[in-house]
Amino acid sequence: MTASAAKKFTWLFGTFFLILLLRGDGYFPFPATVPPVLFRSIVLVQTAALAWIAVYFLYALNKTQTFEPIAVSSSRYFIFIALCAAAVAALHVLQAARFAPLGYHPRWQIFAAVLASSALALALLWNVNRFAAVLSSGMILKIYPLLAFPIVSGRSDMLPIITEAIKQFMQGENIYRYYLLDNGVMTQIVRFPGIIASYIPIHWLHGDPRLTLILSESLFFILAWKKWGQSSYFLPAACLLIFFPYWHYRHELYEMPFWFLHLAASLSLNKKNAALHLILFSALLSFHQWGILFAPFLFVYAARRHSFYYAAVIFLFSAAGAFFIVNLFSRGDLRSFLEQTFLYYHQALAVMIAEKKFHPFSLYFTPEIIRAFGAPGLKIINGGTQIVLIAAACFKLKDLSSLFGMMALSLLFMLMTNAVCWTYQYIPVGILLWLSFLEKESF
Repeated sequence: MTASAAKKFTWLFGTFFLILLLRGDGYFPFPATVPPVLFRSIVLVQTAALAWIAVYFLYALNKTQTFEPIAVSSSRYFIFIALCAAAVAALHVLQAARFAPLGYHPRWQIFAAVLASSALALALLWNVNRFAAVLSSGMILKIYPLLAFPIVSGRSDMLPIITEAIKQFMQGENIYRYYLLDNGVMTQIVRFPGIIASYIPIHWLHGDPRLTLILSESLFFILAWKKWGQSSYFLPAACLLIFFPYWHYRHELYEMPFWFLHLAASLSLNKKNAALHLILFSALLSFHQWGILFAPFLFVYAARRHSFYYAAVIFLFSAAGAFFIVNLFSRGDLRSFLEQTFLYYHQALAVMIAEKKFHPFSLYFTPEIIRAFGAPGLKIINGGTQIVLIAAACFKLKDLSSLFGMMALSLLFMLMTNAVCWTYQYIPVGILLWLSFLEKESF
């Protein structure tokens, strides 16, 4: 790959995450008084740009056969990290002001201490192991919200719900129920039991559940480093992700345990290990709706890598294992599980259509598709894109790079035609693009 081609991939990857940073949440960075038509037009342009970048990135990657190593000077890393730290500080100021009534208050002495510790870790480890330096520095910086910002449902309700669900599980109760949170709203739990289970160890230790996120993120990047750490393209993108300001701002995001498990399960398919695969895929299928979404692609890859018989046996028994886990956490009440994890989105969409109220700030085409083709048209496009991708996988999915690429497209098209879509859900799309690139470059 020529220097110009390397720059092309770098700019595409960086622009993808820049769009996410600029989009943010809600009406950010615009006031809520901005004309709705103008605001929605801006968001649609951002959505279209994300779609184009992802598709073109994978198209260009498929056409690229050779890769030239790249070199990034230490000074550029330090300047980039310093700029990201400044952006993180600014975003923490904004959210402290926005959520002040919920107990968010800037604690600058703590932030200064955390920032100094982060910089010290970077300096001390840089000449020892640059990846360890970047990871340690980034994870230390993520400690600040744990010390300054409380977990409240007015900010984000998933971690409070997970905490309440764990309590119900430990009391032998069905976790799939409505919970009265501190915002006074009765809220259901829309996630699979695996997500809840991943937070149990820290809960037992009476720790902040956000420690689970920091641990999961660290394990994810360590696993990726062990696989692709020799690539000259690994550290620059890892640095961008680890210090991505929006990810620091959204300190309460809850999905990282799933993405660590997903990467471990995907990489495990390179070798036959029935016992390991049964454990990993039973967990994956019971962890998140995205585990179900990715299952066909993982099945095709397993069949190509080993045999159709091996893949069928593994996924059949894994489905049985996942059923057992779901049954355990729902205490046999599978109807409540299905209502809260799948039917909720169907009902939410029906309400949006009936009231003609959609989230104007979501990075999706759902409102526009419904206006043009109605709810049936949305279902056809939503399901049809997945069927086309699965069919393409049966013919084109031949290696780990194409597996990550197809899962990136699968998640992208699902989000863009889903009933509910939030900005943070695009972070894994970008990560999957990165993993697809690293695997292709390592050939």
